[in-house]
Amino acid sequence: MLSQEIYEALQQIPVVDIHSHLSPTTMAASDPGKILFYHMLRYPMRAAGVPEERLWRPDGDPKGDQVSYDCLIDAWPAISSTSFGWALTTILRDLYGFNEPLSRESLARFEERFKEHTGNPNWGTSVLNRAGIADILTNKTAENTAGALTDAPPRVHNALVRGFYGGTREYNSICLHLEQVKKQLGAEITSYQALKEAVNRYYEGYNWQGRHALIARVCSLADFTPCESGVIDHALASVHRGESIDEHQHSLLDAAFIRCICEAARDNTGVLQLVYGTQYLTPNYPHPVQRAGATFASTLGHLVGEFPDLHFVILNGYEPDEPLLCSLCLGYGNVSLGGFWWQTFYPSVTHAAWHRRLDMVPTSRLMGFFSDAHCVDWIYARIRMAQRVLSQVLAERIERKFYSFDQAIDVARAIMNGTPKRLLLEE
Repeated sequence: MLSQEIYEALQQIPVVDIHSHLSPTTMAASDPGKILFYHMLRYPMRAAGVPEERLWRPDGDPKGDQVSYDCLIDAWPAISSTSFGWALTTILRDLYGFNEPLSRESLARFEERFKEHTGNPNWGTSVLNRAGIADILTNKTAENTAGALTDAPPRVHNALVRGFYGGTREYNSICLHLEQVKKQLGAEITSYQALKEAVNRYYEGYNWQGRHALIARVCSLADFTPCESGVIDHALASVHRGESIDEHQHSLLDAAFIRCICEAARDNTGVLQLVYGTQYLTPNYPHPVQRAGATFASTLGHLVGEFPDLHFVILNGYEPDEPLLCSLCLGYGNVSLGGFWWQTFYPSVTHAAWHRRLDMVPTSRLMGFFSDAHCVDWIYARIRMAQRVLSQVLAERIERKFYSFDQAIDVARAIMNGTPKRLLLEE
């Protein structure tokens, strides 16, 4: 079968993981719960009927290894058919040799295998080698390290600086940022200039040695349409006084905040990984959905046009924006597409998106994989899923006479290795 032949060829291509949260010192999962209750499984578990309080604490944080195996066993008949049910099965089978049906008794046996494997200090490296991961960019740091931690693959690069957290919230997103600025810098923000100075000072506190990109997880409701600075000043002053502002003012303030991040970033790095596309729709409810305002992608050209010296790598979590994002790559020389965020990391979504991206965008602007993972097990599952989808897409393009077999492999080699290495790892 053509797609299987391509899949096997793709596994021979060294992969650059352009965005992860992998610890350079503890790459393996610290407990079985990190594998069994990965957040991409918690949501279908809840949808399958597992009570909210069994999966999340009241503050919205996941319970981690405190979750009972019963939650997974109860939900498994309904969620095993999902793509991330497949991913968990792949981890258990390929990495731990665990082929039993999931039950309370069999999971106890899995725990023993987990301990045996993760007790090996080289386990994390061996999983990455098996996955074919050559380089990983992470925002986790280790003591006295910069750049690549090893000379031989897999190389884990302390290459990413993480920006302000919380930008995906619809409710008071700019207010949340301002609270962080005040807490961390003691700065009172009453004007656009004060905001610029505070954000710049925030990033000056980082050690940028060996860092190749800034991650900015931003509000999906921003409106980048240019406006007078006085408009921003007025809205910021209102927020400072505790007064309410309307939705349009919120969107402009969110855009102003992102502009400040861009200004701070270009003084320290040439690359901004722009992550967007999920929203929390209700207050005090920790579950986001795939959503973005109509103005985000449609006005994003204003932002990338204002910062031609900054390369924007867009990590998309909102499927409907794909046509606009591809068009941005054609319209601006400083935009690339860097894979799919977790709300769009499903085979049906990425299959359609890859056909569009390969139709419209040169491979020199496409990067094929980012895991967003905290442990090697889920890096393994996600790269196998990504390779399965891409092999099917490439097979279909060969059958349509768009590519030869060799050309298809060259495309895969470019987007999985060549382009991300050139844009993110070459000095």
